[in-house]
Amino acid sequence: MLPETPAPNLYTHFTLDPQATSNDLGVQLAAADANLEDIGYIPEDVERQEIAVAARILCEPSSRATYDQGLESGRQPTWRQLEEFAETGRWRTEASSTDASSTEASSAESFSPESQPVSVDPSPAPSQDSQRATPGNRVLMAILDYIIAAVVVSAVVSFGLSDPNAHAALVMGASSLFTVAYYLVSEVYLGATPAKLIAGYTVRDVTTHKNLTWQQSIKRNWWRVASLVPLIGPLVALVGALYVVTTIGPKNALRGQHDIMANAEVVKK
Repeated sequence: MLPETPAPNLYTHFTLDPQATSNDLGVQLAAADANLEDIGYIPEDVERQEIAVAARILCEPSSRATYDQGLESGRQPTWRQLEEFAETGRWRTEASSTDASSTEASSAESFSPESQPVSVDPSPAPSQDSQRATPGNRVLMAILDYIIAAVVVSAVVSFGLSDPNAHAALVMGASSLFTVAYYLVSEVYLGATPAKLIAGYTVRDVTTHKNLTWQQSIKRNWWRVASLVPLIGPLVALVGALYVVTTIGPKNALRGQHDIMANAEVVKK
């Protein structure tokens, strides 16, 4: 049973497109539930119960229409009210006591695609949503990228600045610039950095499933771009890198805040 705490907008909470069909939303929510299961969440955990409630509401057209009308009218239900609404199709003030009892008996059931009233026909794009990289994979790929970038940048800078008397500041500046370019150019033109490509992942726009634009890539790598600022840049980059790593997890559907800023995701190709 979910608590009597205010519930957020289900679309924004689970990063869903309000214009998508109920079938598509069912696929995405099923993928989110599978991701949680893969990393150890059990059906009784609140996170998976919330997904189950969202699926029952958004995958059933009539319930979804009523829910959307509630959003437009400014209704702010609690998670408990949403749970009851998912079972009855009516808000608490409209539901009978019999309906409420039925809700309590079934609220602990976990969500699975087979239990939904909507027939789901997974398409290639939504099915990839279930393959978002886990936090552990993201960290390993980041470490490998750091090593590759260091080798590549060192080679480029050494070749371009062969003068042994070159000023140290010039060498450091060139190294920082090429390091940032390594990430931006890779994402925009290759679809991901070399480490991610080696591991079979790509960085793409959540909506279009295409490579990121320059603007999106800069947003996604904001702390790396910030490292180019003299004096304070490296410190900002260090703090920023530590911050974005901690935001990658189930709460954000395996996306970091930098991914969300750029409307991006890291998924299996």
